[in-house]
Amino acid sequence: MTGARNMHTRVLCWYIFSTILLIKNGSGNSQGGGIPSMTPSDPASQQIIDWAAQHPANAAGTVRDDQGCPVPSLTASLGIGSRGNLLLQDVFLINEIAAFNRERLPERITQPKGHGAFGYFRVTHDISSLTKADFLNGVGKTTRVLARISLAGSSRGCSDMSRDARGFAIKFYTIDGNFDFAGTTGLSYPIRDPMLFTDLSRSRGKNPQTNAKDITMRWDFSTLRPEGILYLLKIFSDFGANSRVIDTHGVHAFKFVNKDGIPVFIKFHFLSQQPFRWYNDTEIAMVAGMDPDSSARDLYDAIATQNYPKWTLKIQVMTAEQALKSHVSPFDPTKVWREEEFPSIPVGELVLNENPVNYFNDIEQAAFCPGNLVPGIEPSPDRLLIARMISYQDAQRYRLGVNFAQIAVNRPIMQVKNYNRDGFMRDNPNGGGGPNYFPNSFHGPTQNLSAGQNIFHVNGIVDRVDYQDDVEDNFRLARLYLYKDLNAAQRGRVVHSLGSSLALAAKEIREKAVRELFFRITPEFGKLVWDSMQAAVAANHPN
Repeated sequence: MTGARNMHTRVLCWYIFSTILLIKNGSGNSQGGGIPSMTPSDPASQQIIDWAAQHPANAAGTVRDDQGCPVPSLTASLGIGSRGNLLLQDVFLINEIAAFNRERLPERITQPKGHGAFGYFRVTHDISSLTKADFLNGVGKTTRVLARISLAGSSRGCSDMSRDARGFAIKFYTIDGNFDFAGTTGLSYPIRDPMLFTDLSRSRGKNPQTNAKDITMRWDFSTLRPEGILYLLKIFSDFGANSRVIDTHGVHAFKFVNKDGIPVFIKFHFLSQQPFRWYNDTEIAMVAGMDPDSSARDLYDAIATQNYPKWTLKIQVMTAEQALKSHVSPFDPTKVWREEEFPSIPVGELVLNENPVNYFNDIEQAAFCPGNLVPGIEPSPDRLLIARMISYQDAQRYRLGVNFAQIAVNRPIMQVKNYNRDGFMRDNPNGGGGPNYFPNSFHGPTQNLSAGQNIFHVNGIVDRVDYQDDVEDNFRLARLYLYKDLNAAQRGRVVHSLGSSLALAAKEIREKAVRELFFRITPEFGKLVWDSMQAAVAANHPN
């Protein structure tokens, strides 16, 4: 016991010393700024005090239950004397317990922990020649938005600093209905076929027996699916210090259609206007231990102090002719369109300027789906995109119920008219006394034929094809990312982060990963990762 106590004391002293040192000296990265710290005066810590100041006690009123009945006591249940049994007629107690037991929604399978804010999108450049989407037409036009930033392989209780892709979803409340952008900080996805999506998610999750994160599972899957190499490099590159400094990418190709019915393919990119700050692995661990909600707190504080974060929307454009001539599939989400081949053009600006009033109502109940498209924006043949269009809607029905779109935060600004009826928690007029079928002769809503999608032709043989014949192109893109997009110092940090992670995996898996992934980029890079990994292994097992 004495040895364990001494070890605990040494670890605690090291932690306190490191914390003081880092806060005193600032972040070890070249961008400066230091480790964020919670203080009693920061807006997030001050929120409940500010709320009380704005809501005086004499205006609080008395408690009523969900049926509007006055509640006689909030501290004592109904029972026989001071020592006798409770009475089942205490409906206030029973309802209180029942409501508490049902407070939590089923956790999202992916992206469960998140934070967000409201704001607006403003068009700054005319792209009416490319799309008829109303909210993207007209310089100066603004559209209200909701953004949710989350972690891919997380759980609700995890730290905001977990090294993984961050989801960045944006709901645009347009006059043509809701448009949902379900983006990610990754430039690409680690898989191209949706049949692997559940396996990808589980390999990033917890071991089925230990219920602990298992890095060997992650590297095993990654090694067996080499098309995810670019995604891996991005994940282990400099890790954004908070939600305000990260870029988000649509990854999938979408189809823009203009008023003349002419299509082009595009990719969305929201680029942060805030100076980029990053954390190394030591700092990530420090912040995770000090404040696991650091990114949520940072965003809240920035908006509360009117330091509104902004992003520039840019798009890359590929014509149908260019897509047909491409030697690899332009709709493969494991690849990118290189900027030198398809230069991005500016479209508008995203500003987040309004914190949620209630996290559960505004963020936890928010439902995003890549299938929520508006006229002028259509899907490409990207198989993963099409599967996500289906799966996200289904996930929301499971999590929030069949009428999730009627929840205030998900409700479009236009009046909804259709022939869907009933279901749990319906919260609209339910069609009133009008006909509940179509066609009908009794003045029910009719079809909008102008909303039809662009006509296109397809041909080919129906089959299940796990195509790997162009995976070398993924490694070509990985080489370009490493040696053209990153400088030597940035590459060095990628090597260090990869080595530190690989060192925690089983020996045969980590060595296989370096051989079959990183040596395939270049022998030089593979050797650097191998040496970094071996050094980390030695440091983890000094004896």
